[in-house]
Amino acid sequence: MSYQLEEINLKTVSDPKGFVEESDAAYMRKVDRAADLIIANMEASPIVLLSGPSGSGKTTLARELAQACGGKVVHMDDFYLPFNQRQSDWMEQIGGNMDFERLRSQVLQPLRNGCQSRYRPFLCKTGHYGEDILLQPGGLTILEGTYSHHPALEVKFDWKIFLTCSAEEQKQRLIEREGERFVRFQEIWIPLEERYFAAYQIRERADLVLNVELEWERRGG
Repeated sequence: MSYQLEEINLKTVSDPKGFVEESDAAYMRKVDRAADLIIANMEASPIVLLSGPSGSGKTTLARELAQACGGKVVHMDDFYLPFNQRQSDWMEQIGGNMDFERLRSQVLQPLRNGCQSRYRPFLCKTGHYGEDILLQPGGLTILEGTYSHHPALEVKFDWKIFLTCSAEEQKQRLIEREGERFVRFQEIWIPLEERYFAAYQIRERADLVLNVELEWERRGG
C-alpha cells in the first residue's frame, strides 16, 4: 500500500479511523514478513542487527520482532563511551562515541559462543553504569542501534536489517521525540550517521531493507 500525499490528506478527512487501521495493518504485514525471514535464518544467524537513521523506528521494530520471534533485545544506547574515555577527535571517527569493544566482548562474543552475557548499561543521563543485565544463550538476540552494523563488531555472519524513512518523516518524529534537542540531531548526529552509512555501505550490505513509515504519518498541509 502506497499513496500520494494528496490521497493521504483526503483519506485522513474522509475516513480517518479506517485509514489509520489500514496503515497499521500494512505496517504489521511488514513486521510479520521480517519475522518470518528471521525465523527462517535463525539457525545460521541467531543474532540480528537492526540499523537505520535516528527516528526510523528501530527500537519499536526491535521490540515487536522480539515478541513475534520470542527473542531478546540489546540496545546500542547502553554502550555509549563515557566522555572521559573518548578520544579528543572522537567526532572525526565513525562511531567514535560508541564502546564497540565492550559490546563485542561482553555481549556478542559470549552469545555467539553459546555462553551467558553479563553487562552494565551506560546511563547517559547520569553518566554512570546501571545494574548488571544477564542474557542467557540460545534463541534470538536483536541488537538495535544505528551503529549495530559497524565492522568493529565483527558482524560478517550476523543477519542485518536496515530501516529507512523519508527525511520529512525523520524530522517530524525527532522534533516530537527530542523537542529542543532536535537541533543537535540536525547539526551533529544525523550528518555523523550519514557519513557512517556511506563509508561502510550499510544499506547496500543489509540482508533486508525495510521502510516501516506509516502512511498516516505522511499527512501534510
